[in-house]
Amino acid sequence: SYKSHAKACEWWSGIHDMVHDTIGKHYVGASRDNDSRAKNPFGNPSVSSLVNGQSTSWSSIVSHICKRQIMEHASITEDDFEQLYVDDVLCRAVLLMTQKLLIIYAFNSFEADRTPLDMEYMPYLLGQNYSSDMLGGGVEGSTPLHFSNFPRLKDDFSQVKKAVLGSPMYDPSGMLVAMLVMDATARQQADVVRRLSIPEPLLDSTALMDVMTA
Repeated sequence: SYKSHAKACEWWSGIHDMVHDTIGKHYVGASRDNDSRAKNPFGNPSVSSLVNGQSTSWSSIVSHICKRQIMEHASITEDDFEQLYVDDVLCRAVLLMTQKLLIIYAFNSFEADRTPLDMEYMPYLLGQNYSSDMLGGGVEGSTPLHFSNFPRLKDDFSQVKKAVLGSPMYDPSGMLVAMLVMDATARQQADVVRRLSIPEPLLDSTALMDVMTA
């Protein structure tokens, strides 16, 4: 419902800064530590700099959509973007992806008349760095943002899946559709809703095979 989505977005606003800092410290920080131990580290230059051993800049390998979303999210210009460091851009890009996933989790919680809980989503953010008396410590051996620690979505979705596709939609495909719609334009969102409202497969067998072998 729109009410649950609004509550999920409000909840996200309250943890946004914490998630940003957590990703920077435990995810991007781990990447920086690994790079610093390499024989020929890439370092953490501004994205306008050339990649070591390459003739292209870091900025040029960032997709236009990703760059636009980071600029919109941070309210910065393209010139400002070029002055960002590689680690900062990585952190912001991962934050945008994590935002979508956690809003889906929060929406699911509010739809089930539950409140999102730290003990459900913090293990996903921290991996083995998570510590809780209730869980008896961290999630041993797991890395931050590992898919296996993502909080489980509650309730029975089988009827919803059947209604929108005419056959069960497995969780990964459902998550991909949800993330796609969150980034689409209003016109694209309306088209997705229209297509999914028709109780039949989106692709026939020939088209499906073409996609799988592309």
